[in-house]
Order: sequence, then structure tokens, then C-alpha cells
Amino acid sequence: LSRQAIAQLESLPPGPAHAFVWRIEAYLRMLDRDVEESASWARRSAELATAHGDDATAVAARGALGTALLFIDYPAGIEILQQTLAPDLAAGRLQPAVVTLGNLGSGSGEVLQLANAERWLRESIDLSVANEFDNQAWYARAWLALVLLQTGRWHEAGDLAAAVAGQEGVADMSRLMALLALARLRIRR
Repeated sequence: LSRQAIAQLESLPPGPAHAFVWRIEAYLRMLDRDVEESASWARRSAELATAHGDDATAVAARGALGTALLFIDYPAGIEILQQTLAPDLAAGRLQPAVVTLGNLGSGSGEVLQLANAERWLRESIDLSVANEFDNQAWYARAWLALVLLQTGRWHEAGDLAAAVAGQEGVADMSRLMALLALARLRIRR
């Protein structure tokens, strides 16, 4: 659908709608781990959104850019994500801050920067629980289970993964990561 939206906007002068759709495309490419393509769309989106004063889209695009870069230039990705996190926390925009912490944690876990991953996932959980952002808390817990498994804390990882997998109403991605942690744990045992 994002490609259809991009095609429909091609005949119009670039504006905020373009920036928004490009940000969505950047996010989708990042999820597919087509990270170079994601970074390209994210940069275009952030630049155009900034030019049109659309701060929300610009920040979200930089978040997609930072997350994509974690997989090809880890230090640059961390820097960009921390630059988006600090103003969100300072302004009390806790929902996007929790998402950024989750991206920092899960992305770091995926590239085996496990100490960083654990720290950011725990921060995400604490902030999520304090503000009743249940979906983000479960996502961070599932990823924390995977990180704990990698660091040899099997019992804690298993308990955490089982709690996420057994929770009603958990988002599919959170349940999937928890089940992955449980499967890996059972294989290792």
C-alpha cells in the first residue's frame, strides 16, 4: 500500500504528504531489513518534513533512519536515535520515547550489543509500565528474554518469555519474539 501511495503522490509537488508516506516506506523497509533503502527513504522524508515544518514526521523519519543504521553503522544509528530520544523525554512525549528505547534495545540485541540492549530494554519496560504502555512493555520484555538467553541467564529468560507468550492480548510480534526465546531455550537445554 505504501508503494501505491508513493505512486499516487508522484504527480504532485513534494509536500508534507510525501514526507509522511516516505516515512512509512522507510519504516517498512527497515522492518524488512532492507536497511539501505530504508535509510534513503528516511533521509528524504526527514529533509522534506523539516522543510515544511512537520516536526512529528521529521522525528519519526529520523527514528526509522537511526533504527535502520543500527544494522550497517551501529554508532551512527545510536547517535541518531539518542538525538530523537532526548527531546521526546524532555518534552514529556513518552510514547515515542518508549518506542525509541524499544528500537535501541531490540536493534542492539539483534546485532549482539547485549549490554546496551539490556539497558535500553529495561528502560523501555520501566517507562512503559509507569505510563501503562502495555504493548511496548510486552515487546521490550520479549526482546529482553532473547538478550538474557544470549547472556546465559536462561532461567530469567525462560520466565520472562513464558510470561509474554502466556499474556492475553499481546501483539503478534511480541508473542513471536517470546516464542522464539522459548524455542531457543528449549533447544539449548
